[in-house]
Amino acid sequence: MSKLPLEILDTVYSQLRKKDVFQCALTCKSWKESALPFFYKDLSIKICGASPIKKLLHLDPNERDRYFQHGTSTKKLVVRSDKAEYNCMDIFSSEDTDNEYTKEEWLILLGYLPNIQVLDILDSGNFGKYLQYILDSDDSDNLLPKIMEIIPDDRQPFMGQSTESSKTHFAVCYKFHKTITKLNVEYDMGFINDEIFTLLNNFTSLTHLTFNNSLDTELTTLDIMNVCPHLISLTYHSEYDIPDLSIKDLSAPTIPNHFATYIKDYLVPHVDVLQLDIHDIDIFDWIEKFGLDNAVEFLRSLSKVKTASISWEPYKHYVRETISTESEPTIVYTLFNAMRRNEVYCEAHYDDFRSVYTSISLARDDSLYIGHGLKRSDYYIPTTDSDEEESDETEQSDRIQFVMPNRSISTIGPEVIHNMDVVMADRNPDLPLEFLLYALNNCPHLQQFSYRSMNRPNRSICIGTDPKMVLNDVRERKNLSNSTQENIKVVKLKNMMPSNKLLDLMKMYMPATEAFICSEDEYEHSPNEPFEADLTAFKWLDLVQLSARMLCGKNRQNTTYMEIQFVDKDWEYYCLEIDKTDLTITKTTLEQTKEQTGKENECIRKCVVQCHKHVKFVISFGYIRIIEISNGQINKLDEHLSLSMHNRYIL
Repeated sequence: MSKLPLEILDTVYSQLRKKDVFQCALTCKSWKESALPFFYKDLSIKICGASPIKKLLHLDPNERDRYFQHGTSTKKLVVRSDKAEYNCMDIFSSEDTDNEYTKEEWLILLGYLPNIQVLDILDSGNFGKYLQYILDSDDSDNLLPKIMEIIPDDRQPFMGQSTESSKTHFAVCYKFHKTITKLNVEYDMGFINDEIFTLLNNFTSLTHLTFNNSLDTELTTLDIMNVCPHLISLTYHSEYDIPDLSIKDLSAPTIPNHFATYIKDYLVPHVDVLQLDIHDIDIFDWIEKFGLDNAVEFLRSLSKVKTASISWEPYKHYVRETISTESEPTIVYTLFNAMRRNEVYCEAHYDDFRSVYTSISLARDDSLYIGHGLKRSDYYIPTTDSDEEESDETEQSDRIQFVMPNRSISTIGPEVIHNMDVVMADRNPDLPLEFLLYALNNCPHLQQFSYRSMNRPNRSICIGTDPKMVLNDVRERKNLSNSTQENIKVVKLKNMMPSNKLLDLMKMYMPATEAFICSEDEYEHSPNEPFEADLTAFKWLDLVQLSARMLCGKNRQNTTYMEIQFVDKDWEYYCLEIDKTDLTITKTTLEQTKEQTGKENECIRKCVVQCHKHVKFVISFGYIRIIEISNGQINKLDEHLSLSMHNRYIL
C-alpha cells in the first residue's frame, strides 16, 4: 500500500470525505504525509473551538510553529458562530468559552495560513470586527497573499443603503485587489461612488462580479464591462430601467434596442451561460415595446449560447397594457421556435397560480424548456346563454377548450413538445383528463405527461416511459420512437378512479402500457363509485398496483372484495381487510363474494378488474404494507421491499 504512486493517492483523497481522508492519514507514515494536506485544505473553526486555538497562539513562536505546520495546506478558512447559538457552558469551563479572537490573535492565525484563497467569516458573529483587523494591519505583504474571495454579507437591511460591514468588506477586498477574483459591490448613497469605477479598474484579476445598483439610473452592464474587461461572470441587479439613448419614453423596464444589439454582437459570442430576467413587465407588453420581429431576432441570437434563458415575471397583480390581436400561445411558440436548435427535446411546464410569467431556457445538451402561466382564457371558453338553456345542470361552468397558436404567424405549436408538466390550482374535476387529451391529441412525440392538482382533492395523472418518470439521458430521449403509442409504458393515477374516458384514451394512445398504478393519499376521501377497470385491451400489461384505501371507498370500510376476471383462465376472488395499520388479503369464492356484497351489505364494496392471466397485482396500504398477488399466490412483502416498490411506483 505504501508503494502506491502519489498521483493515485492524490486522486483518491480528492474524492473522499474529510473524515475518510483523516482515517487514511492514520494508516501509515507515508499516507499521513500525503493525506494531511487534503485534510487541512478546507479548515473550519466551529463554535466553542476558538479557546484551544487561542491558547496555542499565545505559546512561544518556536513551540507554536509545530502546531500550525500544516497551515500552508489550507485553501479555505471558515469561522463559524463565535457567539454561541446554544449554551455550551455546561460542556466547557468559563475559561474555555472565550471564543472571540483579539486583533493580535486573529492576525497571527492568518499569518499561519498564507495560501488561503477563500475566507468565510460571515457566520462568525464578528464579521465586521475581523475585517477591520485585516484592514488595519500594517503587514499587508505577508497577510493573505493569495486571497481570491472574501465571502460578503449579503443580508442588507435596506435596499439602497450600505451597512458599515459592506463598506469595510469592499475596502478589505480593495486591499488585495491584485489577487481578488470574486467581488460583490453595493452601489448606493452610502458608498464611495465617485471613485467606484476607478477602483474597480484596479482589480486586475477580477473574473466574477455581482453589482447591485440602486443609485445610477443610466448605468448598464456595458459600462461595467468597460472597466472590468476580464469578467467571465457578471450578475447585475438594478432598481432602474435599463436606459436607451434613442428611446426616452419607456414606461416599464425592458431590453432596449441598443442594449439588445450589444448582447447579440458583443456578449453572445464570448459567453457560455447567459440568463436574462425581465421584471415588472409581461411578455405581451414587452413584445409591444420591443417589436415581434426584433424579439425573434434577439432570441435567435440567444440560441448560439451553450446555456441561455430569458424570463418575463412581473409582479403578481400586474395589469397588461397591451390589447393584442394575437393569442399568448402564438407569441410564446414564435419565441420558443426562435431559440430552438434543430430538432431538440422540448419540455413545457404550465400552471395557473403564476398567470403572468413566461420563461424559455436552452440547455447545454440542446434541450429546450418553456414555462408559462395559464389564464382561464387559455383553457376555457365562456358559455353563452343558449348553452345554458340547453344544459340540464343547475350551474353552468365555462367549457374547457384550449387556445391554439395562429399558424400563419407561429410555424410550430404543441407538436414539438416531448414532456408536458401541468400544475393547477383550479379544482375542476374534468381538467386532468382534458389536459391529458390535449397533450395526446397535439403532441405526437409525447414521452411524458404529468398533471398535479394543488388543491384538495389532489388529483394527479402521470404517464411516461418508466415507473420513475425520469428521462435524464439525452441519448435515451433521442432513441425513443416518435410514436406516443410505443413510448408510454406506465400510467399512474392518484386520488382518481379510472374512468371509461381515461381507459378509452389509453386504448387509443397507450396500447403498450405495462404498468397501471392507482394510489391515494391517506388524508383524501375516496370517490363514491366502486373501482372497475377493463384492462383486457392491454396485452403487454404485467402490473396493476392499487390502493387498499381507495378500494374500501369513501366511508372507509375495513373490508372490500376484489374480483379479477381473467380473459384466458378462471376468475379469482379475494377479500381485503384493513385493521388500523395492517392489511390482510385472503382467497375467497364467488358465492362468498355475492353473499357479502349483496343488498343486505350494500356498504361493503366490490372491486372488479378485467385483464390477462399473466398480470401481477400489488395492493398497497401506506408505505410499508404491500401484498402481491401473482398466479393465484398471495405474498406479503417485507418492509424493505414494500418501501422500495412504493418509492418506485407511487406518485
